[in-house]
Amino acid sequence: MINNEILQQYLNTLADFVAFKSISTDKAFNKDTLGAAKFLYNFLTKIPDAKVKLIRDPNVNPVVFAFIPADINPDKTHTYLIYGHYDVQPASKEEWKADPFVMQIADYNRYQRVIGRGVADNKGQILIHLLAVYLLKKQQKLSKNIIFVIEGNEETGNPNLVDIVKPHLNDFNIDYAFISDGEIVKDYPTIEYSLRGGFNVKLTVTTANKTVHSGLYGGAIPNAAVTLVQMLNTIFESREVFTQIKPVSKMPFKLLNRFINFAQIFRYKRQHITKELLKLNKKVSKVAAKDALKDVGVKYQFSDFSGNFESFDFFTQTGLLPTIEITGIKTGYIGEGFSNIIPHTAEAKLNFRVAPGQDVKYIAKEFKNFIKLITPAWAKVDIEFEGIHEPVFIEIDKDIKDQLTKALKSAYGKEPLFKPVGGAIPFVTDLYTKLKIPVLLVPFANQDCNMHGINENFRIDLIEKGLEFALRWWG
Repeated sequence: MINNEILQQYLNTLADFVAFKSISTDKAFNKDTLGAAKFLYNFLTKIPDAKVKLIRDPNVNPVVFAFIPADINPDKTHTYLIYGHYDVQPASKEEWKADPFVMQIADYNRYQRVIGRGVADNKGQILIHLLAVYLLKKQQKLSKNIIFVIEGNEETGNPNLVDIVKPHLNDFNIDYAFISDGEIVKDYPTIEYSLRGGFNVKLTVTTANKTVHSGLYGGAIPNAAVTLVQMLNTIFESREVFTQIKPVSKMPFKLLNRFINFAQIFRYKRQHITKELLKLNKKVSKVAAKDALKDVGVKYQFSDFSGNFESFDFFTQTGLLPTIEITGIKTGYIGEGFSNIIPHTAEAKLNFRVAPGQDVKYIAKEFKNFIKLITPAWAKVDIEFEGIHEPVFIEIDKDIKDQLTKALKSAYGKEPLFKPVGGAIPFVTDLYTKLKIPVLLVPFANQDCNMHGINENFRIDLIEKGLEFALRWWG
């Protein structure tokens, strides 16, 4: 059990950390973002024997880098790279009904929790490792060599991070990377074994050089909003070609061929979805799927859209299968009252999640070709891609898996569950594929922590268990 003094030290430090509005998506917060990096630098310099530096690059926020040698046989023990990030998503007082950057402690949904932007993603989770290493080093009980790499651009995407830090890693023989940036399954300790890849797309449709009066032009000229909706409908119909929702035989051959190529995104070879993985996922879904839907007020889980009629469990569907989601649409007038216009532009943003075993760059290329093909003659469509990253399937060595399972069970009192992750941490893919460093993904946050949302929170009982595990693992 973690004593109250350690817990209080953690909570006080987290409150100070959360106070920095380190919103990397908005340059207006650059001063606070730099402040968060310096806060970490100052914390790490207090650890005995730590060698700390801020790696600066003109295109990104500073990367906090530190090496802390083990107290026990540092030349013979394992070296771990612990990754995290200090940047956070935007948050406003109006939405939260309180200042999201002033950490609160409150009882909510049966548990006492800390509430504030970044408490789960990722300040609260990386701080568990930071404090554990600090405490162990103070007692000369650190059993592993530790490298911290904590960036300030995870939320914006930082494709160059591996190139920025690689020169600083050349002197080290790193055995494993360790990352805690996710959610556990209910009260079970959790080990994550895969991440989906993906990218974002912005489509901008233009049908005229200005917006006009619907009474003067309505019915005679194209409407950008209608054109965009029709194109989006075509995109989503294309992924259902093989379910016979659309009479494919009536399509022009060229269009049918492109539909089939694009539909391969949802009808691809699934060798990686083994019976063993399905068994693991069904176990996790049995424990947590109903609550996952209940947390967001959804009664029904969608069936598989791949063209196969079998359905998958929740975690297979969200972790090992691809999806396209519309994340935003902007067009016309949506203020108070009505504006009788014909919009001349319309914009949609899409998020692609690509499954392990798929080629994300090929899919992006096919989608671009597909958009060109379905663009009507009266419209101009601009397409922008952002944040292309590959999926990754993580194989864990049996010995380290057994050690991890034992340590997690000791801290949580339960055997860990294994799950795939529907999201992505691009740096993990780079570590695994470019630097060939084995990766361990062990999240600490609660399933209902509401990362990126209003009232982001971290259960205090899980903070205690996370600290207990970290002290065991690094000690």
